[in-house]
Amino acid sequence: MKRRNLLWYSLIFIAGCTTRLNPSNNSTNKLVKATPEKLKLAVTDVSGLENLQRDYGAFRTALEEVLSIPVEFFPVENRTGAAPALQSGQVDIVFAGPSEYVILNSRAKAIPLVAIERSNYHSIIVGRADKKIGSPRLNMLN
Repeated sequence: MKRRNLLWYSLIFIAGCTTRLNPSNNSTNKLVKATPEKLKLAVTDVSGLENLQRDYGAFRTALEEVLSIPVEFFPVENRTGAAPALQSGQVDIVFAGPSEYVILNSRAKAIPLVAIERSNYHSIIVGRADKKIGSPRLNMLN
C-alpha cells in the first residue's frame, strides 16, 4: 500500500514539474500593477498627529526613501480605531501590536507585511489558580 502511494505521489509530482504554462494565454501578464501615489500610515498606540510626527517622523522618512512613495500619517483615536479606517480604505498601512492585530485581522481581514520579533518577549495566557481552568478557549469575532 505504501509503495502504491509513493508511486502515485511521485507521478503527480513529476507531472506538476513538467507542466508548462502558455505565456500567450496567461492572464497575469495582462494585469497592470498600479503604484499608489501616496500611502497613509496609522499607528495604533499613538493618538494625535503631533505625537505621530514626533515619535514616528524618522520611521516615515525612512519608509518614504525605501518605497519611493510619499507617506502621510493618519491619526487614530484609539487602539481599535484603525480597523474601520482600514476597512473603508482611509488608511493603507497600520503599525500595530499583537493585540491590535487580532482585531484588525478579524474585522478587516488584515495580513501582516512585516513582523518584528524581540528576544525574551513571549505572549502568555494567565488565569487565576483558584478557577481550575484546564485549557484556554479562544473565541474569534466574525
